[in-house]
Amino acid sequence: MKLIKFSYHLFCKNILMSIIIIIQLVASTLLLSDILVTANSYFVTVDEYISSGLSNINGIIVDNGGNSVPERLLNKLPENSIDYCELGGVAYLGEYTLYGYSDEFVNDYTPELLEGTWLNECTDDLKNIPVVIPYSLNKHFNIGDIIDIDSENGFTGKIVGILKTSYYCTFNNGGTELNTKDMLGKADESFEIPLLTLYNYLPKEIISTGMTEAIVLKNSNDLNEAYKLFSNYYYVRTFFDVLENGKEDAYARVRALGPILLTLSLVSLFGMIGCIAISTYKNLYFYSILYLCGASTKKCFLISLLYTVIYIVLTLVVFFVIFIFVMQKSMCWLNYIAIIAIIMILLSLSLIPYRILKKNPPIEVFKYKR
Repeated sequence: MKLIKFSYHLFCKNILMSIIIIIQLVASTLLLSDILVTANSYFVTVDEYISSGLSNINGIIVDNGGNSVPERLLNKLPENSIDYCELGGVAYLGEYTLYGYSDEFVNDYTPELLEGTWLNECTDDLKNIPVVIPYSLNKHFNIGDIIDIDSENGFTGKIVGILKTSYYCTFNNGGTELNTKDMLGKADESFEIPLLTLYNYLPKEIISTGMTEAIVLKNSNDLNEAYKLFSNYYYVRTFFDVLENGKEDAYARVRALGPILLTLSLVSLFGMIGCIAISTYKNLYFYSILYLCGASTKKCFLISLLYTVIYIVLTLVVFFVIFIFVMQKSMCWLNYIAIIAIIMILLSLSLIPYRILKKNPPIEVFKYKR
């Protein structure tokens, strides 16, 4: 208990220096936490692309500008070598956007569901259009809810499934380097509410546009033949290409954060080393008095270690207050990694007082100060 009391006394004695160190520690923790979360966010669409089942589709994507691929091209391929389908159509009705996927695509695109059924498990419903919604919309809808899609024409929908994530396949036109983020949309990034359904269930009179991409899904092992044929007329990429583009984009963004992270880390590290070293030197006379009163060098070091623990506790308190109440963000595992990293660095820096105390014998310090 006395060691804690002495540590608290040191903290109060050097209050200005202590405040500077805590501010630096909180800033370092916030910056490291933000960089880790930002870096991880670049891989989100890559992870969602893989978990949705898109990366398992063995086929090619044809950039056909929203037009159907001519029959003359399809007829050049060996019979029964592929299944061809356009992705489907899109209908914009007020706050709703209906993505009508084709039967062939739905059978290959099998995203994870939170609850309910996927579109290929639906049965025909002449009264309501069966729809699946992204996860972020589950606070507004429940399985079995009937929604008014187009009151003017009397079209209603029935929620049959909820995706496990907020991401859904949109097939946006991402240019020649189609990326995972070009193929996935996020429900809470738009003012429109995306509803996923089968193209066959969309009344033709409400379809406003076709998808910008067409898909060739293989039945045979000869992907190269289809790739070569369509690449003579269109820009073609495989689903593997899309995944690799997504990964490369994410890695490139993370690499760009590298110099920033390194600079901030070095500045913070040297700043903390300087502050702790200065604080220890300022307290050498206090340690020498403790030594003369019977405290060993080991106990003096333990006091400085507890001094460091006070910094850790106060840093965590300030960090959580700023992060949760001021910045209004929720904690994730990456935030905890940043906290643990700062704590480990700070504990390792607590060896500095030990080295300083070893090089400056308490008796000599007392004689010099006296």
